[in-house]
Amino acid sequence: KMLKWHLNPSFYFKTINHLREVADDKPVNATGPILQLAKVMEYVIYEAKEKLINVKKEIHFLNNYTQLINQQDNNLIFETEVSGDHENLKISPLLLVGFIDKMTEENNSVKKIIYKLGLQFSGNEMTLEISRNPDKEHPASSLQDETLLTRLAELYPGRFSVSCSTKADFFKLTIMLDEER
Repeated sequence: KMLKWHLNPSFYFKTINHLREVADDKPVNATGPILQLAKVMEYVIYEAKEKLINVKKEIHFLNNYTQLINQQDNNLIFETEVSGDHENLKISPLLLVGFIDKMTEENNSVKKIIYKLGLQFSGNEMTLEISRNPDKEHPASSLQDETLLTRLAELYPGRFSVSCSTKADFFKLTIMLDEER
């Protein structure tokens, strides 16, 4: 399971297939996505082996990752908004992307789904809020995946809380992060 956190084969296969399609259509347009994929791979290979990483790097990785997904699938869009000071905070690498992967693996909808990811920081507390346009087939409560919760319990024992609302199709995760020393 931990290997899967570091390497999501489905993401890479879909991205490479998308790059092939872009290169077939107009090769010059493939340069940007190839560089984004290189940044994602560099992070996964080199940065993610650390126990804790600067939150700024994790957010940068998350943005590259979601941008690649946004380019591949016209029915799945991720919008990220970050607020608050996170300059001296550390997070377990690849933690947030697990939620992105869960959302993408569930997506078999023909209608457009827009996920809004809100990351708020206050002191050493990070809150991740995920909302989306209502989808009865895959409610936000499905993000309370046992594997994700187990990983959180291992990495942040007693320092996280999860809540969700099926009515508002809303998921919220709060974690007390480590501060840089």
